[in-house]
Amino acid sequence: MKNIIFASFVCLIFHSCNTLIQDRDISPTLALRFQNQTATEYEFSFEMYSIENISAFACEIFFDEDVFEIYSEPFTDLDNDGGWDYDENFYDYGLDGCEDGFEDGEGGCNLVESSIEDLNNDNYNSSDSTSSQLEGNSIFDDQTIIFEDLFNSNIPPMNDFNYVKYAEGGKISLVGAFVEETPGQQYVFEILDQKIATLKLRIKSGAVLDSSVISIGNWQLLQPDGNGAYFGGMVATETLYVTQ
Repeated sequence: MKNIIFASFVCLIFHSCNTLIQDRDISPTLALRFQNQTATEYEFSFEMYSIENISAFACEIFFDEDVFEIYSEPFTDLDNDGGWDYDENFYDYGLDGCEDGFEDGEGGCNLVESSIEDLNNDNYNSSDSTSSQLEGNSIFDDQTIIFEDLFNSNIPPMNDFNYVKYAEGGKISLVGAFVEETPGQQYVFEILDQKIATLKLRIKSGAVLDSSVISIGNWQLLQPDGNGAYFGGMVATETLYVTQ
């Protein structure tokens, strides 16, 4: 029942809706904040500040697909959308993207195969596996979007919170909502002033970063009745300007 309700919610979340104007001293903000950058990876966060009395949110974040790709295991992109779908094959190599014999010991890949196995120490071990040991776990691993621990908690009322995340070429989509399991008990966030998720993209080989931006596109912040709590001019959105 929980999954059916939430799937219906996802279909409706970006439709237009009424708004509730609120008096405040600090402007509500949807923020993108730089976290870390290496030669091959770009990490940032999606955060909300001064967002009050909502039970659901949805946001699309756009990036330059000529510069970045999602942070996942390799896969066969049959529909050429830059994101993995359930009917597409994937290669269970871990997030380094290479088989054991091609690992370079620094988290990357060599062009020439070596006789030494698992130099990147990413092979799955069912009895003692870390979050980076994913090769051979028989699961498609995509760590483009990692929600904060709060949103994964089983402690009430967060056990009534569900989210959907999807990353594809040029776009990251995040949707989260409290689902009313018991009639008359609809939870809300009284205020959100925190990081929502960590986002990571892989930098394509040879890409020029200096002219690239990461920006917030469509978004909705909803009250329990499904009406919008804010309209566009009431919420500030931030853009990331990527440098080399």
